[in-house]
Amino acid sequence: MTDAALRTARDAERMIWIRSRLLSTRADDVRLRSLLVLVHESLRRRAAEEDTPPPLADVVAEPFEEIADYSMFVEQVRAAAERELPDGAQVLVVSRGDPELLRFKGRRAGHFPQARSGEWAGFYPADGHAALEHLEGLLQEGYEFLIFPSSSRWWLAYYPELASFLDAPSRLVHHGPACTIFKPGAAWPQEAAA
Repeated sequence: MTDAALRTARDAERMIWIRSRLLSTRADDVRLRSLLVLVHESLRRRAAEEDTPPPLADVVAEPFEEIADYSMFVEQVRAAAERELPDGAQVLVVSRGDPELLRFKGRRAGHFPQARSGEWAGFYPADGHAALEHLEGLLQEGYEFLIFPSSSRWWLAYYPELASFLDAPSRLVHHGPACTIFKPGAAWPQEAAA
């Protein structure tokens, strides 16, 4: 074998070795990309779970804290509503008749419960069925959201039928120290899938 033939044979072997390394590298690249996608998806899910609002049972179980500065409390409810709700939203507030809790920029607000005139009804619903029936009637009138200031979250324990109706992740819009906001007309998960 001549030197030229020997170099050609070595070059051929090197080319075969380089091709096999390239194929191996491509396979490793595909495997590593797949792992990266799986890790990314796992982290995305974990982050989404951390952003998931607490279950309604946890909201109901939270202890009530006395409101030291009522005007600041009202501002906190307003800020949460204006941050979380779209302009033009129609909002009900469990307000016990306080008109200050209905003053939102760019949103129509009403008392819950309310009389036919739109004023606060002056009393609480007799039971959970009455509260739910009243809410459903107001939803038919165009209201979209229901705000429970923290001072009114006791409703969720006292009116279990209302709480059961609201207890769907798709209906809980916001939960914070000042208030909890629901979108009662949002579909239940099984309704959305249908």
